[in-house]
Amino acid sequence: MATLRHRRRLGRELARLREARGLSQVGVAAALRWSRPTVGRIEAAQTERVQRAVVQLMDHYQVDGEERERLLQFAAGTPGRGWVGEL
Repeated sequence: MATLRHRRRLGRELARLREARGLSQVGVAAALRWSRPTVGRIEAAQTERVQRAVVQLMDHYQVDGEERERLLQFAAGTPGRGWVGEL
């Protein structure tokens, strides 16, 4: 399970991805059939079990490759090398 520190970083990255695509929390929530507070809680690191949600968000944001792998590692609580200095 990801630590609070990892969840915070993950939430910031997910918010950055959403904003870079010009999407709102309301729009993402509607597209995924979630509530807006659910998206907000994930981005604010207020929930611990996020792996499935992160996959759905990355699919919606069309994130792939190394960036997707790094975010999945954070969701699992096992960030790879290179992330420690960025926290």
